[in-house]
Amino acid sequence: MALGGNVQLHLVFGDITNETTDVVVNATDFTNFHNEGVCKDILTVAGPQVEAELKAAKVNRGDIFVSQSGQFPCKAFFHVSGERDESLIEELVCNIINQCEKSGFESVAIPAICAGAGGLDPGVVAGAVLCGIKASTSSRNLCKLTHIKIVLNRIKVFLVFKEAATRMFSPVIKKAPAMPQVRQQSPPLITDLKLTNISSGSQQSTFKFIGLGKNKVDDAMKNLKSLYETVCSTQTISKEDMEVLTQEDVEAFKQLVESEGLFMEEDPSGSLTVTGLKDGVTQLMMMIQSCLQGSLRIEVRLRDEEDLYNRVMWCILDQRGIWQRLPKIANYNLEKRDIAAGIEDAQGVTWQVNLQEMEATATGQKKKLKRLENLLGKRNKK
Repeated sequence: MALGGNVQLHLVFGDITNETTDVVVNATDFTNFHNEGVCKDILTVAGPQVEAELKAAKVNRGDIFVSQSGQFPCKAFFHVSGERDESLIEELVCNIINQCEKSGFESVAIPAICAGAGGLDPGVVAGAVLCGIKASTSSRNLCKLTHIKIVLNRIKVFLVFKEAATRMFSPVIKKAPAMPQVRQQSPPLITDLKLTNISSGSQQSTFKFIGLGKNKVDDAMKNLKSLYETVCSTQTISKEDMEVLTQEDVEAFKQLVESEGLFMEEDPSGSLTVTGLKDGVTQLMMMIQSCLQGSLRIEVRLRDEEDLYNRVMWCILDQRGIWQRLPKIANYNLEKRDIAAGIEDAQGVTWQVNLQEMEATATGQKKKLKRLENLLGKRNKK
């Protein structure tokens, strides 16, 4: 969407770690760097130097902490904390854009601040982020910053942002100029051409061509067909891929099909053929790919948890002085030192862990931890 001057707003459904903008914005609480979310993904690519800078940062509320990019293909990171506060998020977005302009950066990628790990309602976040962009771009003429990207890795969040952006930045539709009058030398030739309508229905649109000769009409029909094929795309989704989708994925799938006006047809094998404008079809295929990757990651994680559970046992000492084995998820997180959010025991109690002291703390209680390794199982695996 054009925002005035040379500034363009792009809504991107994808992974922010794939962006190559001058600036990438990282949403973080400056405390937990390994919780699932944008911060963890960015630091995984950027490397330990950037994480070390974040750990040493002293940041006041509403500040932007600028760091090096490490191994990430951008010029700088802007680290911000939205603190689940709508007004603060809007203020931060204004400051991000102003800082980019002041520093001479031409492009910036912004995530849905607090909509992921922060747990804030996507509609609230969309309103705050877009209001911040509108306020900062309408109050001054930007000379350096020309591309503002909002990168969203969940289809439901993407659709919320798309709807909000469409309402806030409605495009101006210019009236087409009148067609010049052509004096006819002979009776016109009229031909009909049917093209499949790009919609979730099964209707067709009929175009009537009027011209002075068959050759001109034929050329016009060929040109329209060519344009149609240029802007449209057809993709097939297998039955096996569709079966991977959760109910939530299916609802998002239906919403995207409806909003993009895509046409779907099921073949006898159960596969779906999707036809429509390329952008819409591409978004749908990216959503399917994202769901498949998420399912694969879950499958790999479950397999790794099971494998580790057979080789390594993490235990916690209960009140009776008996060592109780921890569940598979806690076992895996302890082994991988992914303990920023704590671990959960078999009774559902969340414990904060000090691995140096091999202790777990919850509600004022301290419990000892120990790690056992099944050496026989390890040798059998080898």
